[in-house]
Amino acid sequence: GCTGRCGTFFVQHALNAGHNVRVLSRGPERITTEHFSWAGHPNLEKQKGDLCNPEDLSQACKGITSVVSLAGPPIGAKTSMMPEAIRNTVAAMRENNITRLIVQTGGFVKLEGEEANLIERSAKGAFGFFMKEKATLEGNDKVSLFLQEELFSVLH
Repeated sequence: GCTGRCGTFFVQHALNAGHNVRVLSRGPERITTEHFSWAGHPNLEKQKGDLCNPEDLSQACKGITSVVSLAGPPIGAKTSMMPEAIRNTVAAMRENNITRLIVQTGGFVKLEGEEANLIERSAKGAFGFFMKEKATLEGNDKVSLFLQEELFSVLH
């Protein structure tokens, strides 16, 4: 999300480029200039909400033209909320007639039909085990498959 490593840089660059940015956060009161240099920017709108709550996403999508999802589960999470979150995001986008979506999932994701070689499978397994990121990797795979199916249904 907006307070993670990638999200922090993305929000700063989007604001610097003159874009209006709305961020959805479970704790928008924690988005302060003490922690984020961009937190007081006049083009920033902070909105309280949860990616797993469809109504929060529907409200967050009102009046915008595109969605950028840089969210992910906390390090070491037992399960990933990302498959549910991205399904909710796409539903809210459809409800609000938004057609632009950028999603960052993470490493080791393959497109449907692509095969991972032995080195890739080993690296993914080791990363999941040693970094305690197995749930994140599984969530990333589910998000990728969902988005590929959604794209296929839109194009055909």
